[in-house]
Amino acid sequence: MKRAGIIVMISILAIAVGATMAPAQEGGRGDAGERKLPGAVDSGSNGQPAPAQVDADAVAELHRLRELYESDEGAEKEVADGCLRLLPTFEGGEDYDHLVDCLFLLGDANYYLGEWAGAQRYMQRAFDLGMRYFPDEMSGYPLKVIGECQFEQGEQEQALASFRQRVQMVRKQENTADLAGALFDVGAMLVNLGREEEALTVLAEALAANNDRAGELSETGSGASDEERAANVIDHAEIVYHLAIGNFRLERYEDARKYLEQAYAFFTSIQDTGQYDVADRLVFVLDDLVLVSETLGDSIAADRYQRERDQLNQ
Repeated sequence: MKRAGIIVMISILAIAVGATMAPAQEGGRGDAGERKLPGAVDSGSNGQPAPAQVDADAVAELHRLRELYESDEGAEKEVADGCLRLLPTFEGGEDYDHLVDCLFLLGDANYYLGEWAGAQRYMQRAFDLGMRYFPDEMSGYPLKVIGECQFEQGEQEQALASFRQRVQMVRKQENTADLAGALFDVGAMLVNLGREEEALTVLAEALAANNDRAGELSETGSGASDEERAANVIDHAEIVYHLAIGNFRLERYEDARKYLEQAYAFFTSIQDTGQYDVADRLVFVLDDLVLVSETLGDSIAADRYQRERDQLNQ
């Protein structure tokens, strides 16, 4: 999957770089569809009149680059180079509306290119300018990318601070669609830092927010798509998976097994629909179920989960 929630894939067996939360939280390109990049600011109203010096050709090129980025996963380098060429035009004309959007797109493209320092720099500038000129319309998504880039550069405490700042922003905006994902990022980072008790508290909040969101998506007239509902189920599975990890590290093995079994059931339900390929997540969960079962002395369950895990690799 392309952008999921936090970039940290944590397993009871190991900590590795990967991907987790589902794309419908805030865009991102999954295996099942186009990358839906969220805007840095609301495209309909940026909080101030358009500047006098707007270059129509530059704006048209920015729109072209954004459409290209959303439709072609291999276009990141072309998009990044194009945005770099446009920056002087927007800066010279003090066109902060399009400058923020250009920096935002440039930062996201750099993220997918693995250029962590550049991605962080451009996204931070987009966020700072956005908060200065369009505070009411600014998205918390740049903070997510900033935090992920900080993590990739070994700055875990700074990443945690960025993720926490995003939670505060999402709460202030009463953004129920993004709250579970924002809380999850904080909880998963706390697990990485070995602060399991804190992590479990935050992950429990994330689970409650996810359940609330599921209720919203199921309401008649909500207009929710099947993709949004499926993504909510994946998010639920990721949260309970990380609750399992935290409990395992605290040697609460029965609780760990309970949450792992829930994660396995939710991931399996999504895999069976064919909407998303979560086979890699199922492998992680089954590996951990084998370990937990062995730790609890349940060799029968351990053998069963090992057979299921082997079948996934056939």
